[in-house]
Amino acid sequence: MHGDCRGVRSPSSSIVYYIHNIMINDWRYSKERLELRAKSLEILGKAFTLKREVYEFCDMWISQGSNNLGNIVNEFIRYIEDVEVLRQNEAKARKKSSGEDTKKS
Repeated sequence: MHGDCRGVRSPSSSIVYYIHNIMINDWRYSKERLELRAKSLEILGKAFTLKREVYEFCDMWISQGSNNLGNIVNEFIRYIEDVEVLRQNEAKARKKSSGEDTKKS
């Protein structure tokens, strides 16, 4: 027989309990915000094929307290434009950095 484990939580149940408590106490996971998140994912998921970007945007959008679904497509387009500018700047910086590394060698 195994020892008496009553009252002792396994590590996985402790993690689930911790996450459950965070979600209960975090306004971003209220019933209303989760419904709004689902609606925002539905709207953008139908309009765009950029699944990862849609999810990341909706997560950020909900976390910032946004709630205007009527303007969400325009906000997403601006977000994608900003993301693309950042990606281009990072690519330029990497290219410049690798060029400088080559010159030093």
